[in-house]
Amino acid sequence: MVNMKINKIIKILAIIAMISLAVFGYALFDTLTYTEDIDLTMQLQVSDYVGFNIDTDAIYFGTVTPGGSSERIVTINNTEQYSTRVRILTGGDLAQWVSASENNFRINPLEERNITLKVKVPANTSYGNYTGIVKIRLKKIYI
Repeated sequence: MVNMKINKIIKILAIIAMISLAVFGYALFDTLTYTEDIDLTMQLQVSDYVGFNIDTDAIYFGTVTPGGSSERIVTINNTEQYSTRVRILTGGDLAQWVSASENNFRINPLEERNITLKVKVPANTSYGNYTGIVKIRLKKIYI
């Protein structure tokens, strides 16, 4: 009876060890497959009028009224000979207001994809200039 309990405990510990090793292996693999981060500045002005800025050195959402919205399209090109996982992250003042039409997706070799970034300004937002960062994280897919 005691041997059966010991065998059962050993089996449970072996399963826990395998699961832990698998999780650790995945975390290590995920860290080592990092390919590239592209950081783009986002800018928005909130005022009592609407305005446009079509410059291409940043993501300019223009001038928007409180409660309004604006969209910009970002084109992602995979010029590599392997598939890439694309993840879009935001930071700064605009992080909670910006959404992407697609996120955490696969882009195949030589494929091009248009992603719409939309900012929705809360109705109670004060007039002023707001900034943020959109990070486009690209990871090589091995499988």
